[in-house]
Amino acid sequence: MRRTLAGLLVSEGYRTTWTDRVVLVPEDEARLTTWMRTHLRLTWAQDAEPATIEAELVRRVHPPLNVHGVDPEHIQAAVVAAKNSYDTSSGPAEPPRTP
Repeated sequence: MRRTLAGLLVSEGYRTTWTDRVVLVPEDEARLTTWMRTHLRLTWAQDAEPATIEAELVRRVHPPLNVHGVDPEHIQAAVVAAKNSYDTSSGPAEPPRTP
């Protein structure tokens, strides 16, 4: 979810770099955490079989930022584009460094 949010907020100047994958630079990781604390709410429930309940919730609620487990017609095009934008924001993958 953080990568999707970062992709949606990339126009706000969030910057990425490569490790073994695309990640936000440390300052922007902190910035995203602050943004999430300001704008998002969280709740949870325990269930003996969380995968079953999660699949049912996704089917019923169609969470707008969820791109996994959602029927393709319910995936927001902007969310998919944002995730793709984030994944390519640091350019091509850097080859592994040899010692």
